[in-house]
Amino acid sequence: MTATYALFSGGHDSLVSTHKAMTDGDAEAVVHIDTGIGIPETKEFVHETCDRHGWDLHVVSSDH
Repeated sequence: MTATYALFSGGHDSLVSTHKAMTDGDAEAVVHIDTGIGIPETKEFVHETCDRHGWDLHVVSSDH
């Protein structure tokens, strides 16, 4: 089985591409890569945005 994900860094460009992919049905879920060096507000923005739109969010962390 193949799945397609939208990669959402938390920036404006990735917000637009993620929104388009999720709205058009080109992606099944969203992936955010938590490198551990970003600001906490970015992670919060990603989570809040995905919650607001009902997008399934998967966070990949450098801790795993």
